[in-house]
Amino acid sequence: MKADYGWIILVVFVIIIAVFWKQITGGIQSFQNRGFDQEAFDRGAVVFADNHAWTPLENKACAMCHDPAYKPTSEKITMKDYDPDNKVILKNLKKKFKSDPLTTEDALYEQAMVCMTNPDRMALRRANEKAKEVQDLMAYLRGL
Repeated sequence: MKADYGWIILVVFVIIIAVFWKQITGGIQSFQNRGFDQEAFDRGAVVFADNHAWTPLENKACAMCHDPAYKPTSEKITMKDYDPDNKVILKNLKKKFKSDPLTTEDALYEQAMVCMTNPDRMALRRANEKAKEVQDLMAYLRGL
Protein backbone atom coordinates (compact mmCIF):
# COMPACT_ATOMS: atom_id res chain seq x y z
CA MET A 1 0.00 0.00 0.00
CA LYS A 2 1.31 3.37 -1.07
CA ALA A 3 1.23 6.28 1.43
CA ASP A 4 -0.37 9.62 0.42
CA TYR A 5 1.77 12.55 1.57
CA GLY A 6 -0.23 15.21 -0.28
CA TRP A 7 -2.07 16.42 2.82
CA ILE A 8 1.18 16.71 4.78
CA ILE A 9 2.71 18.82 2.03
CA LEU A 10 -0.42 21.00 1.99
CA VAL A 11 -0.29 21.51 5.78
CA VAL A 12 3.42 22.42 5.65
CA PHE A 13 2.73 24.82 2.79
CA VAL A 14 -0.09 26.52 4.73
CA ILE A 15 2.13 26.81 7.83
CA ILE A 16 4.93 28.39 5.80
CA ILE A 17 2.50 30.92 4.28
CA ALA A 18 1.03 31.73 7.70
CA VAL A 19 4.48 32.30 9.22
CA PHE A 20 5.80 34.42 6.36
CA TRP A 21 2.55 36.21 5.40
CA LYS A 22 3.79 39.70 6.33
CA GLN A 23 7.00 39.30 4.37
CA ILE A 24 5.13 37.98 1.35
CA THR A 25 2.55 40.78 1.30
CA GLY A 26 5.21 43.41 2.06
CA GLY A 27 7.25 42.23 -0.89
CA ILE A 28 4.22 42.38 -3.17
CA GLN A 29 3.34 45.87 -1.92
CA SER A 30 6.88 47.18 -2.43
CA PHE A 31 6.91 45.69 -5.93
CA GLN A 32 3.65 47.47 -6.76
CA ASN A 33 4.96 50.77 -5.37
CA ARG A 34 8.36 50.59 -7.01
CA GLY A 35 9.42 53.94 -8.33
CA PHE A 36 7.22 55.83 -5.84
CA ASP A 37 9.12 58.69 -4.25
CA GLN A 38 7.34 60.11 -1.19
CA GLU A 39 9.48 63.25 -1.09
CA ALA A 40 8.79 64.05 -4.76
CA PHE A 41 5.09 63.37 -4.13
CA ASP A 42 5.08 65.84 -1.22
CA ARG A 43 6.91 68.50 -3.24
CA GLY A 44 4.48 67.89 -6.11
CA ALA A 45 1.52 68.47 -3.79
CA VAL A 46 2.98 71.88 -2.96
CA VAL A 47 3.50 72.72 -6.65
CA PHE A 48 -0.04 71.49 -7.43
CA ALA A 49 -1.55 73.94 -4.92
CA ASP A 50 0.88 76.86 -5.36
CA ASN A 51 -1.00 79.61 -7.18
CA HIS A 52 2.23 81.35 -8.17
CA ALA A 53 4.41 78.34 -9.11
CA TRP A 54 3.85 78.66 -12.86
CA THR A 55 2.94 82.31 -13.21
CA PRO A 56 4.37 84.52 -10.45
CA LEU A 57 2.19 87.50 -11.35
CA GLU A 58 -1.11 85.65 -11.73
CA ASN A 59 -3.38 83.56 -9.53
CA LYS A 60 -3.31 80.16 -11.27
CA ALA A 61 -2.90 76.71 -9.71
CA CYS A 62 -3.80 73.16 -10.71
CA ALA A 63 -5.63 72.78 -7.39
CA MET A 64 -8.04 75.56 -8.32
CA CYS A 65 -9.89 73.20 -10.67
CA HIS A 66 -9.00 69.83 -9.12
CA ASP A 67 -9.07 70.15 -5.32
CA PRO A 68 -12.43 70.78 -3.63
CA ALA A 69 -10.73 72.03 -0.46
CA TYR A 70 -8.61 74.64 -2.30
CA LYS A 71 -9.56 78.28 -1.82
CA PRO A 72 -7.89 80.91 -4.06
CA THR A 73 -5.89 83.53 -2.20
CA SER A 74 -7.01 86.32 -4.49
CA GLU A 75 -10.28 87.49 -6.01
CA LYS A 76 -8.60 88.15 -9.38
CA ILE A 77 -8.74 84.93 -11.38
CA THR A 78 -7.97 85.04 -15.11
CA MET A 79 -8.80 81.41 -15.98
CA LYS A 80 -11.92 81.40 -18.16
CA ASP A 81 -12.77 77.75 -17.35
CA TYR A 82 -12.49 78.23 -13.58
CA ASP A 83 -15.70 77.28 -11.78
CA PRO A 84 -15.39 77.02 -7.99
CA ASP A 85 -18.54 74.89 -7.85
CA ASN A 86 -17.46 72.34 -10.46
CA LYS A 87 -14.14 70.71 -9.48
CA VAL A 88 -12.74 67.81 -11.50
CA ILE A 89 -11.33 65.36 -8.96
CA LEU A 90 -8.19 63.56 -10.11
CA LYS A 91 -7.73 59.89 -9.19
CA ASN A 92 -6.10 56.77 -10.65
CA LEU A 93 -4.24 58.89 -13.20
CA LYS A 94 -1.22 56.60 -13.37
CA LYS A 95 -3.41 53.73 -14.52
CA LYS A 96 -5.70 55.83 -16.71
CA PHE A 97 -2.95 57.57 -18.68
CA LYS A 98 -0.30 54.80 -18.68
CA SER A 99 2.19 56.95 -16.82
CA ASP A 100 5.60 55.50 -16.04
CA PRO A 101 8.65 57.65 -15.28
CA LEU A 102 10.91 54.98 -16.80
CA THR A 103 9.41 55.16 -20.31
CA THR A 104 9.99 57.80 -22.96
CA GLU A 105 6.30 58.33 -23.67
CA ASP A 106 4.28 59.67 -20.76
CA ALA A 107 0.58 60.13 -21.57
CA LEU A 108 -0.03 61.72 -18.16
CA TYR A 109 2.55 64.43 -18.84
CA GLU A 110 0.93 65.08 -22.22
CA GLN A 111 -2.53 65.36 -20.62
CA ALA A 112 -1.18 67.74 -17.96
CA MET A 113 0.32 69.89 -20.70
CA VAL A 114 -3.02 69.95 -22.55
CA CYS A 115 -4.64 71.30 -19.39
CA MET A 116 -1.87 73.76 -18.58
CA THR A 117 -1.46 75.17 -22.10
CA ASN A 118 -5.20 75.53 -22.82
CA PRO A 119 -5.96 79.24 -23.33
CA ASP A 120 -9.18 78.95 -21.30
CA ARG A 121 -7.41 77.32 -18.37
CA MET A 122 -3.90 78.19 -17.22
CA ALA A 123 -2.74 79.45 -20.65
CA LEU A 124 0.90 78.62 -20.01
CA ARG A 125 3.56 77.65 -22.48
CA ARG A 126 4.63 74.02 -22.52
CA ALA A 127 6.74 73.13 -19.48
CA ASN A 128 10.02 71.26 -19.81
CA GLU A 129 9.46 67.63 -18.86
CA LYS A 130 12.89 67.50 -17.18
CA ALA A 131 12.27 70.53 -14.92
CA LYS A 132 12.27 69.69 -11.21
CA GLU A 133 8.85 71.26 -10.62
CA VAL A 134 7.35 69.26 -13.48
CA GLN A 135 8.96 66.03 -12.25
CA ASP A 136 7.55 66.66 -8.76
CA LEU A 137 4.11 67.48 -10.16
CA MET A 138 4.14 64.27 -12.22
CA ALA A 139 5.13 62.27 -9.12
CA TYR A 140 2.18 63.80 -7.28
CA LEU A 141 -0.26 63.09 -10.12
CA ARG A 142 0.96 59.50 -10.44
CA GLY A 143 0.39 59.04 -6.71
CA LEU A 144 -3.22 60.24 -6.77
